[in-house]
Amino acid sequence: MFFEFLDDPELFRGLSDGFAELAEIFKLKGERGAVGQSSETSLYSIKELEMYVHYIESMRALFEGHAVRGAFLSRLRDEIAEIYSSEEYPRLREELKKQSHIIRTAKSVTIGVNLNAQMRPVEAGVVKINDVNFKSGVLIDKILRLDFKNDEYTCSAPLIPATKGLTEQEAAALRFALHNALNKILTPSLQSWERVIKKYVVDNLDGLFCLLPEWQFVKAAAKELLKLRKAGGFFCKPIFSDADNVQDLYHPILLLNGSASGVVKNELQFGRDRIYILTGPNQGGKSIYTKSVGLLYAMLHLGIPLPARRAEICPVDGIYTHFVDNHTDRAYKNGRLAGECEAIQKINEKITPSSLFLFDEALSSTSADEAVTLAGEILTAYSVIGAKGICTTHLHGLCELADRDQSGRRSRIGNLTAKIDESTHDRTYRIERGGKYGYSYAIDIAKKYHLTRDEIISMQGK
Repeated sequence: MFFEFLDDPELFRGLSDGFAELAEIFKLKGERGAVGQSSETSLYSIKELEMYVHYIESMRALFEGHAVRGAFLSRLRDEIAEIYSSEEYPRLREELKKQSHIIRTAKSVTIGVNLNAQMRPVEAGVVKINDVNFKSGVLIDKILRLDFKNDEYTCSAPLIPATKGLTEQEAAALRFALHNALNKILTPSLQSWERVIKKYVVDNLDGLFCLLPEWQFVKAAAKELLKLRKAGGFFCKPIFSDADNVQDLYHPILLLNGSASGVVKNELQFGRDRIYILTGPNQGGKSIYTKSVGLLYAMLHLGIPLPARRAEICPVDGIYTHFVDNHTDRAYKNGRLAGECEAIQKINEKITPSSLFLFDEALSSTSADEAVTLAGEILTAYSVIGAKGICTTHLHGLCELADRDQSGRRSRIGNLTAKIDESTHDRTYRIERGGKYGYSYAIDIAKKYHLTRDEIISMQGK
């Protein structure tokens, strides 16, 4: 479905309008139920069916003008076509047009009143609903002009306000009596409309009503994909495989915030090596790459096109992340190291051979030697379990895990490196397999912010 929207944005916009109309019909359905059985319900019923007819007409026109390929859209197109071509649908439109005219053009009612011998009213009722207003008249004028034409809407006396001379209670009683009489007239029609609404609106659209929450997700995702496409992004469908081999993976949010030419694409492989120690310079793209991998698998399981050129990929049963930042620091009650250990323990309770884990700067709040030992224990355990994942770190001693005997492990440990131009120390943001750096090139960033000894001292005189 998403690829159809990427290829045909007008189809997406038309479906968005259609689902918005469905939401309005669903809302009106609830409002009609809250009103109860009354003439007001008839107005809701008419409006509901008018919206239903407009929805069918607009969706039919949309599918006539746009080809669809996916199973869901093809089924929706066929259902709309079946409703439109049914014998009952033209009759519904005509009857709706007639009833709508009666309701919407009502301007007056003719009331019949029975009198007793003393000329007092004993019974009253609504004779009919009219589409014209009554006019004031005087009987003596008719006699003098000899104007006895049958004009049922010209009164024999001047019209006066209906509640003139009445107390508030009397006026309310009059309105109630008239409203009650109108309800009785409209009740048979209302009951017939209820059957029509159930047959057409409820039975035909109930399944789509259930999809309204899901459509909100589809709509939000499609809007972002269209933004990415406009920004120069590309996508692919997953090719399910036991091993993972992804080409030209990029971070979609980075693309939206920058330019397509400035976003570096990288590869991802989980094959013989299923756990990677990712090292390299500060601000070299390590965290962005790790987050790109997380987004890749999240989008895979949400059914969203993948931000890569090609992706042979194996689904996972869970994505477990541990990213250290200022927010997580503030959340730790017993100190950062204890907080990290607690968070990783929760991952350990759930991780399986089919899981993906992503660690960024984990366990860096203690001494380097102790951190290497702790992280090494965790990663070695994960390799025995058979999970796959990436550990981004400045603990270069962890890279030696790839050189050790890994027999008996279900997941081999390998190294990834964020490459740097050795002559200029410029970051390339390329992530490559193998290699290991003994430096994180933090001095480059320190110089940028004038944190060398000589520059700090020189600032004292300024």
